[in-house]
Amino acid sequence: MQAVILAAGKGTRFQSDKAKVLHEISGKPLVKYVVELADSLGINEKIVVVGHQGKEVERSLDTIKGVHFAWQEQQMGTGHAVMMAKPYLDPKENDVLILYGDVPGLRKETLLKLIAEHIFQRNILTVLTAELEGPKWYGRILRDNLGRVLGIREAKDATAEELLIKEINSGIMVINIPFLLSALDNLSSNNDQKEYYLTDLVEIACKRRLSVGALIVADSDEIKGVNSVEELEEMGEILGKREN
Repeated sequence: MQAVILAAGKGTRFQSDKAKVLHEISGKPLVKYVVELADSLGINEKIVVVGHQGKEVERSLDTIKGVHFAWQEQQMGTGHAVMMAKPYLDPKENDVLILYGDVPGLRKETLLKLIAEHIFQRNILTVLTAELEGPKWYGRILRDNLGRVLGIREAKDATAEELLIKEINSGIMVINIPFLLSALDNLSSNNDQKEYYLTDLVEIACKRRLSVGALIVADSDEIKGVNSVEELEEMGEILGKREN
């Protein structure tokens, strides 16, 4: 298994020149928490997609073995970011774990469960989800009457009815690499944001009649992204409580 960590964003809500993933909790950059987590799972090849202050991000991870860097010069969505990692993806590794450099609160146990679910169910793609009250801007998980995952609708593209759905996409997923390599070319930027969404892979897999699964995380704090100084402080408190 390989891992791709998306870490190219600037993070405008921080109102800082520093790249979002370089902001620190307890003296450690956010992205380092995530790459170390992937490393702790025994994943030897970790591909970090960088952009804003990419060289500084590279330096922050120079003590971790097996890290490759792919550059995303233009911010054109999560799907586009993974396209930049394509040269490093090895079909012989079977699966890739998609992580985010600004989500440092994930537990190792949660990712082990996600990977186990993916393998046991023989899924092509398995996404980590959470159930939230009033989930605002998160993408919603679309299921059929039998509970099977049909797709993920980004909040800005969702109907009023879809916005009532409480199960949301964390963005974290395990994907079969041969499927990913074949499906990336099918992604389209024909949406409200004019971006390439990685989440569209779910719909592509369903149309090909391939198995897609979802694992609901018990503690939604694990999937919180850090997008502002306030959220950085909040995540610091969450991680601090775990250590005590």
